[in-house]
Parts: sequence; structure tokens; C-alpha cells
Amino acid sequence: MNHLLQVNLGPVQGFIANARRTRDLWFGSYILSEISKAVALSLHRAGASLIFPYAPNDPEAALQADAFLVANIVFAELESASLADARAVVGRAEQAARARWHTLCNQALQQMEKALGKEGAEHFFDSRIWAAQLGDVVEIYSAIAPQGGDGYALANQRLRELMANRKNSRCFSAYADTYLKAKSSLDGALSTVLRESASTRHRQRLGIEPAEQLDTSAMVKRVIGRERGFVPSARVAVQEWVERLYANEALAAKARELHERLRRLAAEDQGTELKGKYAEYPWIQALPFDAQLLYRHRIAAGRARMDEAREADPETDAQLEALDQLLASIYKQLGPPNPYYGLLLADGDKMGQLIDKANEGAINSEGHRAISQALTAFAQSVPEIMAQCSGACIYSGGDDVLGLVPLHMALETANRLQETFKSALDDTAARCGIPESERPTLSVGIAIAHFLEPLGDVRQLAGRAEKAAKGANLPPEQQRNAFCLVAKPRSGAELRARIRWDDEPSIGRLKTWTRWLGREQKLPRGLPHELHEAFVACQSAIPPEDDFATFKAYWRAQLSLILNKKQALGEDLSEEVKAYLLTTLAGEGLTAQNASDFAPLPHLLMARWLSGQSPGEDE
Repeated sequence: MNHLLQVNLGPVQGFIANARRTRDLWFGSYILSEISKAVALSLHRAGASLIFPYAPNDPEAALQADAFLVANIVFAELESASLADARAVVGRAEQAARARWHTLCNQALQQMEKALGKEGAEHFFDSRIWAAQLGDVVEIYSAIAPQGGDGYALANQRLRELMANRKNSRCFSAYADTYLKAKSSLDGALSTVLRESASTRHRQRLGIEPAEQLDTSAMVKRVIGRERGFVPSARVAVQEWVERLYANEALAAKARELHERLRRLAAEDQGTELKGKYAEYPWIQALPFDAQLLYRHRIAAGRARMDEAREADPETDAQLEALDQLLASIYKQLGPPNPYYGLLLADGDKMGQLIDKANEGAINSEGHRAISQALTAFAQSVPEIMAQCSGACIYSGGDDVLGLVPLHMALETANRLQETFKSALDDTAARCGIPESERPTLSVGIAIAHFLEPLGDVRQLAGRAEKAAKGANLPPEQQRNAFCLVAKPRSGAELRARIRWDDEPSIGRLKTWTRWLGREQKLPRGLPHELHEAFVACQSAIPPEDDFATFKAYWRAQLSLILNKKQALGEDLSEEVKAYLLTTLAGEGLTAQNASDFAPLPHLLMARWLSGQSPGEDE
């Protein structure tokens, strides 16, 4: 008899979102994928036919490949004589998941011993607390549904009901923390595994801040990537600045000197040289280092920290001083690099509808396999798409994507991802009889944040951006198939802009303004804020809901006055650009219905962020 099997890992979002640094986010995603692959590999070796993930040709090789990422759901078909046999197969898969987690923990221990020495590692962390916290880090849920004579469709429906009931049962014990120690900075319910004797230099070598405390899972995420490599958020943030640096022939000698100084400092544990496959990305090769030392204030902070810890080395201090002077000379021509980057979070729309449609009257799993094949093809294409856009994919599994993007390429990256996703699912949806207007699309949220912001907070911001892109509170015809940008300056109010992918005029306008505020420099960089403040003042003076015609005439006059003043003061504002602004900001698009929430003005503000250049110290 055939049995349908499903194994879910959780809590996914909590495990990934518990992050303070980029590597926490990166390797939280990696660890979950590795555990899911262990489950899938165990099921495959037990004779199950995998439906998701899709690996038809050589599952054994695919599931052991580093680049093959798997979501937290494993779905398979098993021919077994009895339900007891199917339970045994699932039980071994759950054991494989736990074994993979313990293997990753042991790898982290080996990395610590390699970095600090065996004796240094023993003085650095408390092995008792480490062992006590290994247990219920990742929860495992499983369900089994016999197919019998009722057919595949009913068995699959029954499987989903069983899985929902299993998740609601919550049958696991709470962790009892009896250690009277400081709590983890990532999970306040857990004690830190770090000893009080842990030195600042050892902390620095493992990427742990002087006052930071970490529990076992947080330590594994922080340490396991030392040799695997990852792309820091600061390196993504500086990419537009790096491109301008290497494009400027007059700065070629200084660019070479900068590379050499960063290399020497990385060898002294000041900064990090990027390793692994990410160092091979063309956009990283020019400057394969953690870019925090490209910000002069971070150099000053590092030197002060060494002085406080009384671990300052005269030679290292001299190298940092030389780097600071070199950057000062480069800043005079390029300005400082932008400290903001984008964290992209994407999720497929209407996937439940597609899966249900494929299940209607299905006599076998072929419909779901076709969906799995399309999702796998999309997920495997994501890292290359993001790399081509000077970004880095942290996770891509099924219809979920998480990655880092430089601001000047954020819109291009999101657009390419949604086009690829739609194309990958279009044929499958058509075969299921789904009309074009109801086929799956991709909603994308991008959080714009300072690289010093805790990654857990930025991840939550990206989640809010993705939720806003879905638009559940909007009329049905305006929901989903959109992207939303949410910018969070270190001081000031949050800014949000949402545009549907089929709103081509708005997307075109945003792209135009981004170019003009960026490298083309056709718009003064302070103009978006000035216009926004003037529009709000006009709304206060003449409420549009009371007298729209007068409000619009007044706003157009104020807009013309501001633009004419810019020209009179000699700012670079052509007649063509001026006419475009008058048309888009005070033309037919401004109506009585949208005057209270006129979208182009937030879009103009967002274009300033997307231009990729430094927003200035006040932001």
C-alpha cells in the first residue's frame, strides 16, 4: 500500500530571525536546509519517492550537494506493507535530522578549537550548558496518510489535516534553565554558554562583540561559517561606492593600496577576508573583505575598543591609522560609502490555490511533482540571479527567498526574481486550468537598514515589508503581485512604498527618479524631502477634501516656485526634468480620490534611497 509522508521542521522563522549579525542569519538558514536534506536523504534511502524536494535523476548526489537548498517541508510517497513500517521509516528520518544537527554542533566545536586552541576553547565556553541546550533546538513534526483505495487526492487532503493537528498538539517539554548566568543576547530565555573569562581577542576572532552573550544554537550559527564563508551586509552596502572607486582611473593606485591594506589587517584579525564560493563572485573579487573598515567611524571605534581592552598592538594601530588617512583622501573625491543595504524577502502568491487545483481528482502525485520541479528550478536559479545583481542569496527553497541586495540594484533584483518565478510556474498553472490572471506571482519585501542594525530587527522589518507587499488589507484586485520597500533610517520616521508589478507607469517613474538622483545627478538630492514637506504644508493650508481644485492649483504653484528657485540658484535642474516633475507630481495623476495619499511623493523619497549613494550623516 502507498503511504504519503510529510516531515516539517520548525519553528523556521524564529530560528532564522534570532540573529544579530549577518552570519547568524546566513547560517541559521543553512542549518535548517542541512537538517531538511538529512530528512529527505533518509526517506530516499528507505525507498520513498520524493515529491518535494524535487531531485529525480540522482537524489543521493543532489541531497549531498552544498548548493542544493531544501525548504523546511519534505513530502514523499512510500510503498510499504503496513502503517507500522511507514512509521519506522519516518522515525529514522527524524533521527537523521537530529543526528545532522549534532554533527553541525560538533563542527562548530572543531572550528572553535581550531581558532582558539583546545585549551583556549575550554576557557571560552561552558561545555555543560552547551550540552544541555542541544536538545529541542529544532522541532520536528511528521504525519502519515495511507493512500488505500480512496486515491491520491483524498490521501493528500487527509495528510494535510493530520499535519495541522500534529502542529497544534505541541507535544514537547519546556527547557528548564537552572544556570544562574547572563542570558543570551539572541534568546533571553536561555543562559549564555560563554564563560566570564572569555577574552576580548578570542571573542573578536569568533566574531562576538565584547558585551555579547550567546546560547548554544546562536554559537553554532556564529562559528560554523568561519571557513564556509558568507557575505557581510557591510560589503553589500558599499558595493555602489566600490564600483565608482574602480571605475575612476585617477584612483587606481589608491584602490590597489586599499586592497593591500585591508588584506594585511584581515591577517591580524582586523576585519575578515571573504572565503568560500562567495569570494568567487565577480562583484566581490575586486574587494573580497568585510567592508566595515571602509567606514572611518568604524576604524575609530575599533581602535578605542582595543585601548579599553588593553590589547592594542602598535603595529596594528599604525596600519589602522594609515587606512584611515587613505580613506580620507578617497572620500574627498567619492564621498563616504552608503551604510545602508537591502534585505530581500520574497514569497509566492496563490501557491495554495495551485496545489489544491493539482490535487483535484488526482489519481497520482504527478501534478504535485510538476509543481515541485518548477519550484526547485526557480530556487536553484536564485543565487545566480542575485549574484548577477551584485547581491547574495542567503536562502532559496521552494517559493521562499531571502538575500542581501545593494540599494542601487534592489529594484532590478526584485524584478528579475518575480519574472523568473512567474515564468517557472506559468506552464504548470496552465496545465492545471488556472486562468492567467489567477496564476502564481511573487510578492517581494525589501527592508532598507543600516548595516549596524541587529539582523534580527532587520529580518522582522523585511517580514513587514513582505506582508505589506501581499496587501491582505487591500481590495482583492490590489492584493499580491507587488513589491514593497520599507526604509528605516537610524534616526527619523520609517518610509514605505508599495507598487504592483503590473503598475508599469509607477515602476517606470521610480526607475527614472532613481537614475536622476543617482549617477546621472539630474535632481538635487535634497529635493525629494523638500517637495514632500511642501505637499504636506499645502494639504494643511487647503485640505483637498474640502476644495480639491484650489488645493491642486496651489500645490502646482508651490511646486513651480520650488523648481524655479532651484534653477535660479544654479542647481542642476533642466527644463526637461522640471516639466517631468510638474506632470508626474501635479498633473492628471493627482485626483481628488488620491490627494490625501498621493503615491508618487513617497516613491520620489524612496528613489533617493534606491540611488545607492550615501544619504548623509543625518540619516
